[in-house]
Amino acid sequence: MNRKLMAVLTMMAFVSGIGYAMGDAANGVSSTKETAQVKNVGNKICPVSDSVIKKGEGGSVEYGGKVYNLCCAMCSKDFKKDPKKYIQKVEAMQKKAQAEEGVHEHHHGAP
Repeated sequence: MNRKLMAVLTMMAFVSGIGYAMGDAANGVSSTKETAQVKNVGNKICPVSDSVIKKGEGGSVEYGGKVYNLCCAMCSKDFKKDPKKYIQKVEAMQKKAQAEEGVHEHHHGAP
């Protein structure tokens, strides 16, 4: 009896794990350290926590063919719950940074 129960529980855990992974894939979200086929957006601020992403630390999440950098693995759960919210945040941060670069771009001395 115990063997049957263990076999059923093992099978259920396996199937639910596949379902969970397929659910994220169906939503276009996956966790990754580095994926060669997608473009890293290059954000240096975590869109979930607003923390600076330290080099060699943190993780990333793939969504819609792009990789978004996060400060830690815990932030990936929040990102996956509402990826569009955090993508908009990354895009807004990047637009602000580009605008600031344009304002600060000037030349010293004679041309």
